[in-house]
Amino acid sequence: MAELIPPGKFKPAMEVPHSFGELAPTPARPMTSVLVQPNPFEAKHVELGIPAGWNVREIVRHSGFPAIYDDHVRVWVNDEEIPREMWSRVKPKQGVNLYVRVTPQGGGGGGGGGGGGTAAGNKKKRKGGILGTILMVVVTVVVAFVAPYLAGFLFTAGTIGFKVAAAVIGIGLTMVGGLLVQSLIKPPKNTPTQQADQGQPISQRALLTGVQNRFEPYAFIPRVVGTRRLYPLLAARPYTEAVGPNRYVRALLCVGWGPLAISDIRIGDTPISAFGNIEIQTREGWATGHSAFGAFPGGTVVDAAQTLFTNSVTEESFTALLDTGIGVSRLTRTDTSEVSLDVVFPQGLAFYDEQGQRTELTVQIYCEYRVVGGSFTPIIWDGPSVADGTQTNGYLTCTDKSGAASIFGGTFRTPGPGQYEVRLTRTTAAGPTARHVDRAEFSALRSVRYQNPINIPGVALIAVRMRATDQFQGLPDQINCIASSYLPTYNGSSWTYAISNNPAWAYADMMRRRGTTRVIPDSRIDLPTIQAWATGCAATAPNAAEPRWTVNSIYEGGSIFTG
Repeated sequence: MAELIPPGKFKPAMEVPHSFGELAPTPARPMTSVLVQPNPFEAKHVELGIPAGWNVREIVRHSGFPAIYDDHVRVWVNDEEIPREMWSRVKPKQGVNLYVRVTPQGGGGGGGGGGGGTAAGNKKKRKGGILGTILMVVVTVVVAFVAPYLAGFLFTAGTIGFKVAAAVIGIGLTMVGGLLVQSLIKPPKNTPTQQADQGQPISQRALLTGVQNRFEPYAFIPRVVGTRRLYPLLAARPYTEAVGPNRYVRALLCVGWGPLAISDIRIGDTPISAFGNIEIQTREGWATGHSAFGAFPGGTVVDAAQTLFTNSVTEESFTALLDTGIGVSRLTRTDTSEVSLDVVFPQGLAFYDEQGQRTELTVQIYCEYRVVGGSFTPIIWDGPSVADGTQTNGYLTCTDKSGAASIFGGTFRTPGPGQYEVRLTRTTAAGPTARHVDRAEFSALRSVRYQNPINIPGVALIAVRMRATDQFQGLPDQINCIASSYLPTYNGSSWTYAISNNPAWAYADMMRRRGTTRVIPDSRIDLPTIQAWATGCAATAPNAAEPRWTVNSIYEGGSIFTG
């Protein structure tokens, strides 16, 4: 029998007969490499091979961790952490994902964010936290008396040398005291969190797709089956860029293994369309390899590479004065696909009347570009904005009445990767009197190369570029969406992808493939039984006008870091 077990549960929701044909077994596939992260403060990892038959303790022993980390090594097999006392008894099977890392740990359980574990375990955590706090208070008090006493042997009290020495000695004693406290207070164990609605323990790492976008390079890429709302993981670190007076944020999110239909993107509870100056690119995760498992829906093609998020942005800064009628040119980097530029008015931009009051002043700058050696053409701004001065293509129209530095600028896309010359020419004459403050400088040029940080096929992505100025404080970390799985469905002779939450098709899909890699050939699967099971699941339930059986879950496997 085969069992369908929802995530976070231990009891099967359904049992069905095995659907494997009675053919000769295929040879065991090679074991998955071990991902070892030897440094707790770096994302760098090492891949090691696992000789067959080794237990977890032997694997850890040969992973090359310094002896100082012995008490902080943790091991996961797939998404299940292996307790240290079980290391000698657990021998990973072929084909599993093994992950070994050092985890920084401290005393006490921290505030009220845990919510998991037993009452006894939580009590022990609270005791450790209280004791650690008391000991640190004692250390602070002792340092306050001892540091000046020791400094008195080196300098006369009240001198600058005495004060500096006391401060340095105090810092050193505080660090030593903190290390001693940490060595006395045993770090708390990472207990499973209790699932709020069912009381069943679930993995801490399964909560990574909780209610926040996090950058977790070793986290499992989720696999959505059916339809679920989720907070995607960050596929790369977000970054900000300055365009004129505004700041923009770019982020790339990994929704899961594709293909997935992505809809209803929100930031918190607010539809993302309600925010201004936001660009979005979605990729459902269609790859060439998916065609081996079924026909694509009508009109569906393999995803093009996303171009909104890149890991290659180069900025050059300068102070090139813009005089009336004189063009100032600068070159981008090679292979540039997108350009942004800034013009600064370092003393501000304003006209001062006879009473010393500032009034608005406008300066217009003609903006053009060309492939090196080609002919100039006016710049077509990407997302015109009055605040940025890009409301008219080919011009920066800078209007302000500020006595402080004013910045204007915009972004434009090039016809294709290449090196481009950008030329700015001031068309507005400089003010005739000292009351006209309008000195303009070409101050920055950014060259953007489209380089996708995710290099594995078949992953569903959301790329966003949004104006942070006047909209967000820091980086928005609550971007969420609804994801629905495309599953291959069988009609008795062929497979076709369709959005589905039928347990039978989900079961068949997991047997047939992992991403775009085939796991079990169709010749070893009892397809008529699977088809009959799918028909039974799709039948109308006796007490509701909906299918009898559905599945809407998130599973995990693979890693963003490997991608």
